[in-house]
Amino acid sequence: MKAELERYNLAYSMTRLTETARTFRKLGETYEDMQSDCSALPAITEQLYVMANVLEECCGSSTKIIYLSKGHENDIIRGLLSKGVKVEWLHVFERGLNRKEIVIQAKTAKRGCVTTKDIAIEINKYFETDFYSSDNNRSIVSDECCEYIFIEVPRFKVLFGNAKSNMDKMNVSGDNFSMAQLECGRVVATLVDGMGAGKRAYCESETVIELVEQCLEAGFDERLTIGLINSVFSNGELIRNPIVVDMCVIDRYLGVLNCIKLGAASTFIKRDGWVEIIKSTTLPIGVFEQVDFDNAVKKLYDGDYVIMVSDGVLENLPFIDKEQKLVEIIAEIDVKVPDLIAQEILQKSLEYNSMIAKDDMTVIVAGVFDTYRKVY
Repeated sequence: MKAELERYNLAYSMTRLTETARTFRKLGETYEDMQSDCSALPAITEQLYVMANVLEECCGSSTKIIYLSKGHENDIIRGLLSKGVKVEWLHVFERGLNRKEIVIQAKTAKRGCVTTKDIAIEINKYFETDFYSSDNNRSIVSDECCEYIFIEVPRFKVLFGNAKSNMDKMNVSGDNFSMAQLECGRVVATLVDGMGAGKRAYCESETVIELVEQCLEAGFDERLTIGLINSVFSNGELIRNPIVVDMCVIDRYLGVLNCIKLGAASTFIKRDGWVEIIKSTTLPIGVFEQVDFDNAVKKLYDGDYVIMVSDGVLENLPFIDKEQKLVEIIAEIDVKVPDLIAQEILQKSLEYNSMIAKDDMTVIVAGVFDTYRKVY
């Protein structure tokens, strides 16, 4: 009876979300028809469409149950019982297309201290991929029944490095960046370049960085994040100058890079003896009410390096084809540590202008490494 009630509540909630999304979209269409009467309405229209997209994404998020054989499930329960943990029930879920989660309701079966890390170690004996304890779990299993979540360990590990140099005689850089790891198994590197240099450019770029982090942590995908931020800034109330945004999202389960650019400098992928360029032809964020961005999706492999640079790095190179020169600089680098790669790129760029930065310079390097060891 309880399970049936939970399924009914879930279905009811999803229906309400779908209806709300439909209402937001209809309001957006209504405002769109009224745009000729009021110049302030386009920003409202964009925000309504963004919220409709967010709600529709929530409703369409695919979570399915993976059914274990009775023998497999019993083996896991008996194994945990031997470690002093009594399992009331156990479910395995697949979130989207790329990760699995194990949810158990359990308590200690006898006196003694059992940690969720101990449970993860025992669970890993029964699956081909490893799992780790969610950050939301209690560290110690109590004698009262509680739910514990264990998340599949991502296949790829990402290590970041960075280097930066401010414009000559400037104490504050207009460039700002962040490197965040999301619980969904993705890592996000964002490089934002405020127009000009100094404190004003820094404050404007910092505002964008903070909003990007908050949106991503709230569960927005990168496209909706950019659309929402652009709709806020396009009216010029928060930020008067356009902002260059460069965002790289790496799925650590699939090894896939999603690169989103709004007026940003090219991104480079270094793989063995060659370097690939991902270029941008769009304008910075906040120029138009309808956001337009370049979006490139690339498959990454073990030992690949994703290199993001601000335009100041290219500006320092006294060549007609600055991007091709930077490709040559990157191809000649032999070191494997992301931090050292970033420092060497910055150093080489500065050397071409007597160690003086014409503009704020930032280099971010993400090294991708395959940790998959088990054979299926």
